[in-house]
Amino acid sequence: MSSEIPVTFEIDGSQLFGVVHLPGASTARGLVVVTGGPTYRVGPHRMNVMLGRELAGAGVPVMRFDFRGTGDSGGDLRTYKRGEPVMQDIRGAIDMLFKQVPDLDNVVLWGLCRGAIRTLEYAYRDSRVSGVVLLNPRVDNDQVGAVASLKHYYWGRLTNPDFYRKVISGKIDAVQSMKQVSETVLTALRPQRRRDAKTRQDAGSTSAKPDYVPVETLIEEGFDRFRGRFMVVLGGADLESSKFKEIIKRSARLQRRLSDPGIDIRNLAGATHTFSSRDAMDTVIDWTRDWVSSF
Repeated sequence: MSSEIPVTFEIDGSQLFGVVHLPGASTARGLVVVTGGPTYRVGPHRMNVMLGRELAGAGVPVMRFDFRGTGDSGGDLRTYKRGEPVMQDIRGAIDMLFKQVPDLDNVVLWGLCRGAIRTLEYAYRDSRVSGVVLLNPRVDNDQVGAVASLKHYYWGRLTNPDFYRKVISGKIDAVQSMKQVSETVLTALRPQRRRDAKTRQDAGSTSAKPDYVPVETLIEEGFDRFRGRFMVVLGGADLESSKFKEIIKRSARLQRRLSDPGIDIRNLAGATHTFSSRDAMDTVIDWTRDWVSSF
């Protein structure tokens, strides 16, 4: 029978809080949930809790935890999106899971949204990580977002007869809608050098590292440098997944890497960014459980 125990661990003088889901029998592989942004360890719609219980019931120990300054963990609320403090917290969580499960040999990291980017940045740094699960990776790039919006949202809207019926009936403000489309087009066409300068300026205002790396480069390096297994899950109704696909289309380096048989990319039709429907959550959890035990 599985059990859940609260744990604490210290990073640079701050106490971090987590929950370990322990299976009834020991196993060689565990899973650590890497949350995105200032997200609480339970996850959106309690998906992380359901994931932990399901995997523990299948014999896989799971660690869920709050980064410094979020949830029940101590420390100041940090505005960084990635960088060394995040890496320290993830390493501390992995250390704690190994402490709780002495027979553990390796772990899979599981991250949604910005948690997927944090996972990519960390995985190659730790030989104990054997695989990663990336769900709707967050792509912080305005130009890529604009292109994805034009392709996957505005184009469908502007070619839908219902849109014009609503305009004629006054249910939609045509002037405001066209203004939004125009602004999106201008963002999509913005020169790369101006985008990069703005990104660095914005990064500096949120206490980012001086050697800030654009998210596109970080994604490429994460896939290149980590040679373990990947499962990537993309929601069909999520703009972030559309942005991630746009990044892939622009990168020959990523296209070559993603052809590797050790990288499993799955599309979940109709799923939102947080897999908010129960069917979508159940599918993600089932896929994770089966994939973690498949290698």
